[in-house]
Amino acid sequence: MERHAKKLQSKAKKIEIVKVEGDNITIRSTTGKEYTILNNHDGTFTCGCKWSEYHDTRFDPCSHVIAVKEMIANGESKTLSVWASREDAQRQHRHIECIGNGLFVTERKAA
Repeated sequence: MERHAKKLQSKAKKIEIVKVEGDNITIRSTTGKEYTILNNHDGTFTCGCKWSEYHDTRFDPCSHVIAVKEMIANGESKTLSVWASREDAQRQHRHIECIGNGLFVTERKAA
């Protein structure tokens, strides 16, 4: 199954980070619902959304997890890009991280 990386990233940009408390990050989704994302301290995050009932967000991230990854990148003065294939990501000539189920991210310094 091909994930629509740019659609997920676009949706993630509209998600609001409400609160960061320890390992828990509370977000407000585009539908107005709040979810808590848990930082697993291994580069993965677990979300409590409907998607996570059917998918393990540590290996198949939802838009909420991507939003949190973007928040972390922004805090490090970096910009995150999400790609649907390793080949697309490699064309960026940047460090590539597989975030699960056919999704890859690259980072660059923010402008």
